[in-house]
Amino acid sequence: MIRLLIFSFSIFTGALFANNFDPSFLIEEAKKVEEADPKKSIDTFVKAYYVTYPNRTTTTEVENAFQRVLGKSLTEKKFDQGLEILNVALEMFPNSYSILRFKVLYAFDQSQYDMCVFYADQILKQLGDQNEVHFFKGSSYHKLKSYQKAINSILKIKKGFSGKRAGYIILGDSYYHKGKLSNALKYLKLAQQIQKTANVEKLIQKIEREQKVETNYETSAPQPHFSIKTSPELMDEAKEKLNDILEASYAEHSLQLDYFPPSPLTVIVYDKKKKEFTSSLQNPNWAAGVYDGEIRIPGEELDKDPYKLETVIRHELMHLFLDSITRNSIPTWFNEGIAQYFEKPFSYDGDNAFDKREDSPLPDGFKKALSIALQKNKLLDMDVLSGSFMNLSEDQVLLAYAQSLMLTKYFIETFGIWKLQRLLRNLYQGNLFYVAFKKESGMTLNEFLQSWIVYQKKQWKL
Repeated sequence: MIRLLIFSFSIFTGALFANNFDPSFLIEEAKKVEEADPKKSIDTFVKAYYVTYPNRTTTTEVENAFQRVLGKSLTEKKFDQGLEILNVALEMFPNSYSILRFKVLYAFDQSQYDMCVFYADQILKQLGDQNEVHFFKGSSYHKLKSYQKAINSILKIKKGFSGKRAGYIILGDSYYHKGKLSNALKYLKLAQQIQKTANVEKLIQKIEREQKVETNYETSAPQPHFSIKTSPELMDEAKEKLNDILEASYAEHSLQLDYFPPSPLTVIVYDKKKKEFTSSLQNPNWAAGVYDGEIRIPGEELDKDPYKLETVIRHELMHLFLDSITRNSIPTWFNEGIAQYFEKPFSYDGDNAFDKREDSPLPDGFKKALSIALQKNKLLDMDVLSGSFMNLSEDQVLLAYAQSLMLTKYFIETFGIWKLQRLLRNLYQGNLFYVAFKKESGMTLNEFLQSWIVYQKKQWKL
């Protein structure tokens, strides 16, 4: 009986031992655990590949398994797991486009746009043209606001690419930011022919309004960081009144944020007499200037006191700096707060004189609006402050700007300008705002709000 049991066990273990050297058996075992345990599954697929000299079937099965697991990790945003598996896959299939493409996809999905461009260039050099790689390289340049490079990459995509609508949109938006409005409309309308969406239609209408207004506008030569775009009649006055302010503001903001945005930058000045800035371009009546990817100011601002003109320019230019650094990943309150905090030019005479940035005077009505809101517990919450101010009532707009300035002032003067610089660099590197904010301040946004409320009530003795 014992001999029979030993014999049976030997047959069983022998069969199991033999199966461990059977690629087909190992592949089937790997598939069984692929959903529940991708890492264990991949280990078994790798064993199947190396257990004997792999034939075409085994190679295809293992390569396809890597694609499935990598794709699932990407969809579920399990980046650490995916990158670990990707490194194994690349050792086994270093020239497989179906594997190499995940280097680009993982970098792009983690907002690591510089790395995405780097990996894209590696793949293009190694394997030659690949539509998908050109697309993600162009998309990354677009995210980085390197619009000409985005255009160059997207235009290399050949026919047959399934994502051509997205490519048309990137081309349209990039040409728009390059000031080539006709090209922008051409590609955006091609995108709409494939599938109509409201956001693209809204951009088309915006560009058509601008094209109508700016038909006869000229663009000055860079001096050196800025070009001014305006009508021939207004060009000399605009250059005389703006060039020195623009260059001085650029130099000061660069030092404040330790950042130098690409130049030349374009400032568009609209006609004084025509109401193009508000009616044709549909900007709010209360706006003395707008930054929407370009700095735009109504011509009548040129007639104002130089102190007020510089305040407008510094405010809108700071928005451009922040947009370039953070790639539009900053909440409205912090964006507007920083722009307001640094908008006032240093003046050593008159009512607005101050020696230190923290002593800069508050805009009219801010202290009253905030004091009432603090006393009556009517402050706007962080979710409201993080979104657009365009849909707020007139009273809420005043409060939103006042609260944004004082929250930002509290951050900078509590933690220091170097903390602001570090937070912005975190955003530049692709980190989410709330993550970067807590990392640098040690507080959540709501904890920060409550801390500021206590501080502000004490400061104003409310």
